[in-house]
Amino acid sequence: MIAAHKAMTVMTASFTGVAAHSSLTPSGVNAIEYASRFVVYARNLADSMRDSGPFDEAYDVPHTTMSVNEISGGIAQNTVPDRCDVTVEFRAIAENDPEEIVGHLRECIDDLDTRMREENPDAGATLTVLSAVVGLDTAPDSEGARFVADLVSRTEGLTDTEPVKVTYGTEAGLFSKAGIDTLVLGPGDIAQAHAADEFVELDQIRACERFFSALAARLSE
Repeated sequence: MIAAHKAMTVMTASFTGVAAHSSLTPSGVNAIEYASRFVVYARNLADSMRDSGPFDEAYDVPHTTMSVNEISGGIAQNTVPDRCDVTVEFRAIAENDPEEIVGHLRECIDDLDTRMREENPDAGATLTVLSAVVGLDTAPDSEGARFVADLVSRTEGLTDTEPVKVTYGTEAGLFSKAGIDTLVLGPGDIAQAHAADEFVELDQIRACERFFSALAARLSE
C-alpha cells in the first residue's frame, strides 16, 4: 500500500555558443564550457540537499536527489562548439518545493545567459522543463489510508497494511493535489519492471481481484 512518492522534474538546459576555429578561440563562444558551469552548479545543489536535507527516512534515499543524465555538444575537435544540451533530473521529497529547485537552476541559467551574451549577442542559455510528476504524500492516518488498510487486512493474500513510500512516480499525485486521499495499490513489484523479462505473479493478480471485489462490495453497501 503506497502512500507517498517523490515528485520528479526533467529539464533540458540549452547553450547556444558561437562557432570558431579552435586557433581563434576569442572569436567564438564555447557552449560546452558554459554548460560545464551549469553541470557543476547542479552537482553542488544536489550535494547540498544530500548533506543538509531536509530528510525523510521512510525513503530508501531519504533526501531530494538531482543528477545530470545526458549531455551532447560539439562538432569537431578543432572547432569551438556552438551548441550543448544538458538534461538534468531531480526527485524531490515533500519537504522540498520543486518550483523552488527549478528557480535555483533558472537563476544559474540566467547568469550564464548574461555572461554568454556579453561575449556575443548571438549566444545565450535557456532552461526548459520537459516533464514533471507531481509528488504524493498521503497521511498514513488519513480517512482514505485507514479505509484501504482495513480492506487490505480483510483480503486473502494481502498482509501488508502499513503505508510505504517508494522511489518511482505515478499519477496519484494529481489526485492528491486535488484534495483527494490517494493511495496506490496493485499487483507487481518495481523490481520486476522495465526489464526484458518484466512479469507479475499470478497470485498477486488473484489477490488484486479479491481486493477490488471487496472494494466494490463495500462501496455498494
